[in-house]
Amino acid sequence: MIPRNQEVAKAGYESQEVLHDLRTLYLERILPVEELCHFHKVGNLQLDGASFSSPPMVMLIGPYSAGKTSFIKHLVGKSFPGERVGIEPTTDKFVAIMNSEDEERIVPGNALTVTPNTPFAGLEKFGNGFLTRFEGSQVTGSEILKNLLIVDTPGILTGEKQ
Repeated sequence: MIPRNQEVAKAGYESQEVLHDLRTLYLERILPVEELCHFHKVGNLQLDGASFSSPPMVMLIGPYSAGKTSFIKHLVGKSFPGERVGIEPTTDKFVAIMNSEDEERIVPGNALTVTPNTPFAGLEKFGNGFLTRFEGSQVTGSEILKNLLIVDTPGILTGEKQ
């Protein structure tokens, strides 16, 4: 029987191999077709390294005061920079909650689009109006954020409150 820590190491190595193979496949086979068809003019930008190395992203969407931010706080295991909780609508931005190894801080949206190893480069096409309503919250010491990136959203109004 293989000890648990060796199983985890093996799974991590195999995951990295798969990601490497996917990136190679994209660069050698798919990207040339995208360029030939001018896909970047109608679709997403070319995938970069962060697209393959970033953890999966989950976005929470729902009516205001439904508990989205509180749920994220529970998952993360603590409060996070930029957290806004209250009875009335309080989250007025899109907040990407992500892992940080060194310090907790808020990163403006326009800075996130040019930060290496984040999957947000494609958001710059939405302009400054959107980027002023988008920020990153870097959090230390959360196990779930080592494997997941969570996006908190402003609440949406229900039909009768529009």
